[in-house]
Amino acid sequence: AQIREMVRMYGVQSVVIDYFTLIGKPTGNKSASDASLWGALSTAIKRLAQSLNICIVLICQLNREGAEGEPFKHNLRETGQLEQDANAIIFFWKESEKVFGKVSDNRSGAAVPKKELQVHYPTCRFKMTENETGYAPSRRVEYPS
Repeated sequence: AQIREMVRMYGVQSVVIDYFTLIGKPTGNKSASDASLWGALSTAIKRLAQSLNICIVLICQLNREGAEGEPFKHNLRETGQLEQDANAIIFFWKESEKVFGKVSDNRSGAAVPKKELQVHYPTCRFKMTENETGYAPSRRVEYPS
């Protein structure tokens, strides 16, 4: 309801939800598993983004196996449904004081392998280092009405 209100009143075009699993554990059928409840929330968020034609970014925690080194989709914690609902899965991580990023899944284009990034911490902006040559094309996804 709050997101719909912000879009209507202020023309918000994107929303970032920091730490997906802290939104508040969904309630539902007592026999339903945690994974299915989180999956229902993920699907509801995707439908909301489509209906409002906005971008919603969900920030998720990795499980312990993904805490060291390069992360992979199976390292997403308690959010298996996110893999199916996401238009793109983007990972950022540090290795020995260097920051890396990759696009694991991308329905709007190609996946992008591991790239070293320069980070401007005051503005939280990322860009590829000078020695990187590849880039991910940017495309706006339009949802049908």
